[in-house]
Amino acid sequence: MTLFMVILTFGFTSCSNDDDEEANSLIVGTWVSNNNINNGKYNFLLKLYNDNTASLYRYEGWQPANGGNYQEWETTEYYTYIYDGKNLKFISNESNNISVVYSVTFTNENQTMVLCEEGATAADDCLSGYFVYTRK
Repeated sequence: MTLFMVILTFGFTSCSNDDDEEANSLIVGTWVSNNNINNGKYNFLLKLYNDNTASLYRYEGWQPANGGNYQEWETTEYYTYIYDGKNLKFISNESNNISVVYSVTFTNENQTMVLCEEGATAADDCLSGYFVYTRK
């Protein structure tokens, strides 16, 4: 019986995936992205939690090209995420589980996170799937 308990204990402790925990430790936290593009202001506050959930606050304000009144829009969205050390997949909790995948690059001693939507390139602007976030 003692041998069975030792084997059972070893089996449970060896099932932990330290690689996933280490990868998540790079992205967990609060990230900010502020962008001024054309006549608009785009601010994002992304919070990534240890339990693989996320919230994204978005503010967008812009002056219409035709000279109309300044427009503003803001929302908070909630996601589940999966990060494998290279790609970050967001699964919407609100929009029928729609998902988006980004490749992730860190710079500035892991204080800057660049998210590039699948198929987008670094030359694309923030509205085309390229986002730069700074750790807050």
